[in-house]
Amino acid sequence: MNICKINPYTVFFYPNGRFVYVTNFGEGTISLYDIESATGILAHIKDMDGHGTMPGAMRVESSGNYFYVVYPREDKIQAFKIDPNNGDLTYIENSEVDTGISPRIMSITDKYAYVINEQSSTILMYQIDPNSKLLAIIYTRAQLAWTWSFKQPARPFWKTNICVKPMVK
Repeated sequence: MNICKINPYTVFFYPNGRFVYVTNFGEGTISLYDIESATGILAHIKDMDGHGTMPGAMRVESSGNYFYVVYPREDKIQAFKIDPNNGDLTYIENSEVDTGISPRIMSITDKYAYVINEQSSTILMYQIDPNSKLLAIIYTRAQLAWTWSFKQPARPFWKTNICVKPMVK
């Protein structure tokens, strides 16, 4: 059985080295994989609802218990709680916060999250609540001094797929 995902966007290795998450931009899902410790081979566990369309960049806060996902087409970030035993993500109700236009890159420290927005050329700073782990915007830096350019890929990005095929030993 092949497990093919449409337009995978970001891959993230959970700090315990046991799980891998992949946001599937074309499906609105987040895939969970188990890492076989001896070989590093990935085994697909399941796909989870991304609670939005086209999930993009993702990061885990320092305790490893909370997971944040950026949604470039919806201009928002959402939070999930991670079950460290099985890797499951639980959507945190009312965790959505707005970003600038087309958020692309996110970085997290112990207390703060930073998001760069491609089309509005801004960087937003969020404080991470130490108890609820929800984000609250506290600062916006407008008009970053950088430019964005890229070479058009040979084929349209929305036709990109990733397939995991079981290995025959």
